[in-house]
Amino acid sequence: MQNQEDDPFLGMLEDMLVEKSMSLSMPMETATPDMYAYLTYYSDFISCSDLVVTMPIISDVEFTLPALMDLTGSCHDLAVCIIDQESEGCKAVGGADAERTSARVIVGNDGVYECDDSTEAAGLNNEQVCNLISPNACLESSVLPGCFYRYITGSKLSSDMNSNCDEEVEAEDEDVDQYAYLTFNSDDKCTELAVAKPIKSDNEFTVPLLMDLTGTCDALAACVIDQNSPQCEAVGGADAELAANKVTVRSDGVYECDESNEAHNEETCNMISSTDCLESSVLPGCYFKYVTNAKLSDDMSSNCDEESGGPPVSPSSPSTTTPSPPSTGNTVVVAISWFAIGLTAFLL
Repeated sequence: MQNQEDDPFLGMLEDMLVEKSMSLSMPMETATPDMYAYLTYYSDFISCSDLVVTMPIISDVEFTLPALMDLTGSCHDLAVCIIDQESEGCKAVGGADAERTSARVIVGNDGVYECDDSTEAAGLNNEQVCNLISPNACLESSVLPGCFYRYITGSKLSSDMNSNCDEEVEAEDEDVDQYAYLTFNSDDKCTELAVAKPIKSDNEFTVPLLMDLTGTCDALAACVIDQNSPQCEAVGGADAELAANKVTVRSDGVYECDESNEAHNEETCNMISSTDCLESSVLPGCYFKYVTNAKLSDDMSSNCDEESGGPPVSPSSPSTTTPSPPSTGNTVVVAISWFAIGLTAFLL
């Protein structure tokens, strides 16, 4: 057999293998995790395809939900309490006085982790226990009866909103028309989503007035999600005044309404095209557009995304993803997809 000195090809091959080994051992750059995730509710089990509503949450900041376990009604009807517990719609289903339950998630590079902040989970070492939730899991909610949920990262939702679906989508189910989203984006084409705020048709909603602040659209978006959050306080928006608005969601789109002459029964509503990307007058550096729930549902379906993410994972199936710790400190990371939000939440 020839040795390396006699055969130049073997020497070249060895050099290539050494170079390949060195490249594999080089540290790879770590992407910055998303600041926000979306807790998304559906009315169907197994596939989680019948979108009801999605709500933004800030990574590593506690958020609360109304505990509606004892109520009856469809997921579509009860979900209004997620958006606005003081609304007439929530009062109608009996959820206005419901106690609230708290939870916390951390967005890591490999997905969304649901954390158990209970004393029992922390143990003597005060360890933080966070479970990686499979992005394909469709989990039964223990706070909204008849609802199923999954988590979506902000970058995934932004990608879905820029899918190849048709721009105009008419809802086939009148329940879908209950909700729309006021999206704030960091570019004038509205392709780089900062945050999507869910709104209920014909219900007043508010956004903070941040005209005098400086910061990126992504950073200011924290105030749209939770004005009391540390992230909003960091950009100076915790004490900002609120501006009120109302839209009507119809099968053909979103209508922005002017109620200045409501006393004279002269309310005027103008349709805002789903292609309109307008500069925001309340969040500097942001551009906004409205997206209907029907459009978002179509965007999120596998028909609009060549990479659908694979088959859904049932609540009893453990995740096969190898997680990387989403934060520093005493953190125990467990890759389990069946960890339901209601199991870790505690009543305030």
